[in-house]
Amino acid sequence: MRIICGLGNPGERYRNTWHNLGFLLVDRLAGNSPFRSGRGSYLEARLRLEGEDTVLVKPTTFMNLSGQAVAEVSRFYKVDVQEVLVAFDDIDLPLGEIRFRESGSGGNHNGMSHVVQHLGTQVPRLRLGFRPLHPVPGAQLKSFVLAPMPEALRPDVGDMLERAEGGVRLWLRKGLREAMNSCNGGAAGGRGAAPPAPVV
Repeated sequence: MRIICGLGNPGERYRNTWHNLGFLLVDRLAGNSPFRSGRGSYLEARLRLEGEDTVLVKPTTFMNLSGQAVAEVSRFYKVDVQEVLVAFDDIDLPLGEIRFRESGSGGNHNGMSHVVQHLGTQVPRLRLGFRPLHPVPGAQLKSFVLAPMPEALRPDVGDMLERAEGGVRLWLRKGLREAMNSCNGGAAGGRGAAPPAPVV
């Protein structure tokens, strides 16, 4: 059994915002499989991916309490932390870059930091980059990550999610080390135009 948890915020208001890249990835992986209420603070879709029984998870706690949902689903299915993959948006990586990591802190990402508090530093994760060309002032950061993605950048986001999906499938087949070696790095073909700075 594997668990893939995409971090994000529930509700239509947040559907296509930068902070919901994790949700968008698990939606893509789910295909036509529906998400249903889990036994805790999350939605889940159960299916087989690459020959593995897999649970796709979207927390309903809102981002900053994501660790509660990831811990609940891991306990229910009795899955070791190494069989859990957490996908989340990362403003420290350029748009289009993806990066698998074996362990570490949550960095500046409150949702991932909450996951680390509940599961420890050894939880595998997939970072989905969306860093802008110009720095976003700290006072504007919240507005920026919760802003809708510009239509002009949707193709770049789609390309990144396609490569991320391929990386997740490789992780399911061959493990994290293979996914790291094959997928970590920038966007294919030099893509990855950065989103504009927000207007607040």
